[in-house]
Amino acid sequence: MEDVTFQNLKSLKLDGVRFSEWNMEDVTFQNLKYLTLERLKFSEWQVDAEKSFPVLEKLHISRCDKLMDIPDSFGDIASLKFINVSFSPHLRESTFNIKKYVEEMTGEDKLHVYFYG
Repeated sequence: MEDVTFQNLKSLKLDGVRFSEWNMEDVTFQNLKYLTLERLKFSEWQVDAEKSFPVLEKLHISRCDKLMDIPDSFGDIASLKFINVSFSPHLRESTFNIKKYVEEMTGEDKLHVYFYG
């Protein structure tokens, strides 16, 4: 598949979309800073987050009941400042694992994580 690039998109909100797998390995959001996922029905998210979201600053996930974890590669996005997860209790472990990874890699507590069961 040919690489797909969304050059000018700065914010993206997906709400209520249903699919079983989200494969973003060939998708790049070059200028996306804010990604909001609400009430999505997918369990697997295949993404090289650093490549797909090179300037992402904030990730918000809410009520994504089927998603099993947030991909570890989000920890490699240097610009990521916030991860906000609400009403998705099964994402707790992966959310805090990413925060811990960023702290270990940078030596700083620079990733703010907000988690609401």
